[in-house]
Amino acid sequence: MLLHKGNSEYEMTPSVMLWPKERRLHVRASTEYYWNEGLDSVSLVNLRRWTHLAVVGSGQLMQLYVNAYLDSQAILKAPIKQNSGDIYLGKDPWHVGFEGYLDDLRFYSKTLQEKDLKALAMVSIPLSSGLGVMLGCQLCNYMEAVNSCRDSYHLCSLEELYSGPYEMARAMGWFRFTSEIWTRNTNEQVTTSSDEMQDSNLFKLALCCIDY
Repeated sequence: MLLHKGNSEYEMTPSVMLWPKERRLHVRASTEYYWNEGLDSVSLVNLRRWTHLAVVGSGQLMQLYVNAYLDSQAILKAPIKQNSGDIYLGKDPWHVGFEGYLDDLRFYSKTLQEKDLKALAMVSIPLSSGLGVMLGCQLCNYMEAVNSCRDSYHLCSLEELYSGPYEMARAMGWFRFTSEIWTRNTNEQVTTSSDEMQDSNLFKLALCCIDY
């Protein structure tokens, strides 16, 4: 247990936990439909390194940002239900604690935007200063990789990867399933062969770089 707000184990808004024997986050909230809903992180929390975490909840939408990057999001079955309970840090009466440090805990009454979270994270996590990269998919074929990049992003080229995104992916723990990365072909370089692109059973990591 990292954080829990509530007067009982059935009041979960918000709660942030770590999966046993893992470094993935388990984020929960109570809703008007059920007392325990939420999501799990894609990224891993690094050992012996500060990590900026932000949980954003608005209506039925819950989002988790890790180092100011959108890690995962979920549409809950009903609007999030708030509570007036106590705030427990590190452990609570119903869950075991964790060995680590917490600093600069903040609660906001408004929904923060991604630009706000980047400004907060930049103070303590220099790597989050705006490399313009996002995780496309952790294990996907080439067509899935291309389609995983949202608007205003594209599959990174090899040159782009080594200008910061590769280090970001390593720091965020995105290489959990493979160390191979899909790359976008350019006129100057060909890093992904035609055979690989057409092989629907070949899976790699996809990183998306922002369009400039």
